[in-house]
Amino acid sequence: MKPSSILAALALTVALAPLPVRGETTEDLVNKLQGQAKAGTTVKTRGFVPRGSKPAVTTERRSVRFSGRGIPKNIQVTDKGNVQVKEVSPAADGEPSYELSYTVDPESKVTRTSILFVKDSTEFADGNSTIELAKLAKAFNDPKLAGHSFVIEGHSSAEGSTDHNQALSQDRAAAIVTALVGYGVSPNQLVPAGFGESKAQHEEYAPESLRAQDRRVEVYRLE
Repeated sequence: MKPSSILAALALTVALAPLPVRGETTEDLVNKLQGQAKAGTTVKTRGFVPRGSKPAVTTERRSVRFSGRGIPKNIQVTDKGNVQVKEVSPAADGEPSYELSYTVDPESKVTRTSILFVKDSTEFADGNSTIELAKLAKAFNDPKLAGHSFVIEGHSSAEGSTDHNQALSQDRAAAIVTALVGYGVSPNQLVPAGFGESKAQHEEYAPESLRAQDRRVEVYRLE
């Protein structure tokens, strides 16, 4: 291939390459966590809204069940009227079963796949996870989010038993809460909830690089 052709091909490759993704700033996180409550928003109307009217705010009720070991001790629901824990039908093995439910603003969702754990552990996998946690804590402490509470949802990959993954994801969510409190976030603002493998997007025999993506943390603002 002629040098001119090589240069032309290189230029085309560079032009078609995706632009680098800018890391989320604290301001980005604050805006996401505000969701539908963000002042002056015009993109969350979900259809026609008469002039002078406020767009309807859509909420989502989320829930997770715990059985066997009962309600995790690290769930704190005091002073959060929209967070409820109740006993439900017993599990298949006859053990008592409980349901944690709460209402969130679905548009406040923040997914933190950058906060990683050592496999089958509550220890953070790398230093970047600590950096991301510090950034999240700074967002929670922003004056724009004063008075709001949040749920920290832990998720696991599909390998391992269902019960083990449920307990592991709950402990990981609690570890995130503990770390955030260490950064100055009030524990009264935070509810840890472990969803286990129930929302894993990849099978247990999928490559590790894909299963690692299911060991994520999701955050919502409570309504």
